[in-house]
Amino acid sequence: MDRVVAGRRLKVEHYCPSRDLSLSEDDRRFRPNALRCTVAGEAPRVYPFVLQCAFSPDWLTLGAAARDMGLELVCGDPVGDDEVIGRSVITGWIAVADGTIYETKRPGGSRMLITRKWPVEFDPSLLADA
Repeated sequence: MDRVVAGRRLKVEHYCPSRDLSLSEDDRRFRPNALRCTVAGEAPRVYPFVLQCAFSPDWLTLGAAARDMGLELVCGDPVGDDEVIGRSVITGWIAVADGTIYETKRPGGSRMLITRKWPVEFDPSLLADA
C-alpha cells in the first residue's frame, strides 16, 4: 500500500531476506533485499523502496513551494489512477498544505521544477501527533 507519512514517525531499516529464518529456503534465497519500515504505533512492514516527500506547512500551493525553492514551475497532466509508474521515473515528491501530492523532476542544470499531480493525498494531521 502506498502511504505518505511524516518522516519523524517512520523508522527505516535494511531488510535482508537471506537472514530471515521465518521465510522458506526459496524465499531466503530469491527475495531481493528491501526496507523494513515501522510507522510509530504500527507493526513493521517490508517495502522494496521508500521515496522522500518534501513538505512545508508554508507551502499553501505548488507555486509557493517552487518559489521557496527558487525554481520556475512547469505543470504536466495529472497522473492517472491506472497509470503504472516505476521508481526509476520518480525523482521526488512534494506535498503542499492542502494535502495534494506532486511528482517532481528537475532536469540537470535547469532551474525548472516539472510536476504532475498524484492521485494520493497527504494527511497533514499526521504532523500534529508526531
